[in-house]
Amino acid sequence: MVKMVFTDLDGTIVKDNRISQKTKMAVYELKEKGIGFSIATGRHHKAVMDIVKELQIELPVICGNGAYIYNPLNSEIINVSYLPEEKASFVLEFCIEKQLNFLLYTRADIYGTTKSASSLKKALGPHIDIKTLHTDDFENLPRHQVFKFLIMENNTEYLKSIRKELELVNDINLVQSRSDFLDVGPVGINKGTAVKEVCSYL
Repeated sequence: MVKMVFTDLDGTIVKDNRISQKTKMAVYELKEKGIGFSIATGRHHKAVMDIVKELQIELPVICGNGAYIYNPLNSEIINVSYLPEEKASFVLEFCIEKQLNFLLYTRADIYGTTKSASSLKKALGPHIDIKTLHTDDFENLPRHQVFKFLIMENNTEYLKSIRKELELVNDINLVQSRSDFLDVGPVGINKGTAVKEVCSYL
């Protein structure tokens, strides 16, 4: 018997930053049958709040590919899995050295290079709160409480070479959510492990 349904967002129930009426009705029908509904996404929690409200989600929400889980009813943080500080420092320096466009997710904020911040705002809306970085800001970026990097690179062949280099690094997890996106997060953490965490919590 199905008790809960978790779904991804982008390219699944969200297309062109919109949720169709058909999808909304499907979610409503699940709830009417007593089946819980929530989302499991790579997005930062700040980038899902509107959707959580729109779909009236009451179950824990999974963000950052499983690294950040929170209760939307009271904003309680159920679990956060951070990159070790030395790994976050390494990935950050790697991105700077390679002159990559990237987003950095911390418990409190989203940081992004000018191009990546612009891309995210264009995709999700100008209301998304992103701290845009300039070259002088890099050395002051947080290395603690970082749970995800999102590397954005239109040259997919170059991104493949970047992935190969990062695959040699221990204690990080790589997820290619799109051909031009490479997510870097804590090892052993994914949406599946987060669903198990939610089930234990409930």
